[in-house]
Amino acid sequence: MKKIRLSAYISCLLLLAFSSCREQFEPEPFTYSQLLTGKVSKTWRLTGISILEDGAPTQNIPVQDNDCVFDDRYVFYANDEKKFEVLNGATKCDDTEGDIVVTDIWAFSNANATLEMILPILSIEARLPFIVKSLKDDRLSMEIFFDGGSYRFVLQAVNTQD
Repeated sequence: MKKIRLSAYISCLLLLAFSSCREQFEPEPFTYSQLLTGKVSKTWRLTGISILEDGAPTQNIPVQDNDCVFDDRYVFYANDEKKFEVLNGATKCDDTEGDIVVTDIWAFSNANATLEMILPILSIEARLPFIVKSLKDDRLSMEIFFDGGSYRFVLQAVNTQD
């Protein structure tokens, strides 16, 4: 009987020693929007536009880096305000334009995968609801629906600030 108690006592001590020496692991939750913003900010550029009817592409609009609309950069910030900027690229559409085309906020809803933002090619004043079709670390595909069709926009990540 003493042998069983001694064994149980030693087992308890070993269990206590091993469990108290472990460092507590506290995982940092990863949010879906962090793919969009990085840890501090992430910059994207528009690389593709398609017009779709009944879910099938009917026309691809060529995107050229030296075009005044397509060389702009879209910056999503990971701050509490969810700041969003569209920065002019090297080619400006109007000589009077500043370096910043738009400063606003962005919003993302996980429930229906909706990203609300200003996209100057469609509107410079109103946030529009885009359905996120695909979001990876370096690629964003989103779609907006209009009467009888939709537009799909593809953005490529340019850089991430940590």
